Amino acid sequence: MKNYYLILIENFIGIGYLILFLLGFFTDNLNFYHIGGIGMLIFMFIMIKGQPKNLFSFLFMCGIGCVVAYFVSKWWLGIFWVSAFYTVGQLFGIRALLKNKELLIAQIDEQKIETEDLLKYAMTGKMADPDKIEIIEILFFIGLIIGPYLLANYLN
Repeated sequence: MKNYYLILIENFIGIGYLILFLLGFFTDNLNFYHIGGIGMLIFMFIMIKGQPKNLFSFLFMCGIGCVVAYFVSKWWLGIFWVSAFYTVGQLFGIRALLKNKELLIAQIDEQKIETEDLLKYAMTGKMADPDKIEIIEILFFIGLIIGPYLLANYLN
């Protein structure tokens, strides 16, 4: 699987922001509340990148959450709560990633080239396709870690 560990780490960070958000909500700590909410929002945008159907449904739900939260308290709290519901859904994604790890390793082992076939493979001139992590994914990951703290300081 492409970037297995990066996706797994991002999921764990997203769940960490969910815990921080809920902790801030139940203890009335606005710093935890803001950092967790912004972190989940960034996490959800990272998870749905390249999936226009999911992006539309997420933005639609954010719009509804903003309208409802506008009448209850502040509009941006609706975005945080919608992000929280989407992040809870990622718990099932983490479970599937962890459960299928052995299956993924077994598939990779089956595709390995035997030692005697290595010379023939090299003569064909084909290059192996390494698992590349793109710059945008690294920037998203850095933004996921640093962004919520910077934006929460801006809100306070």
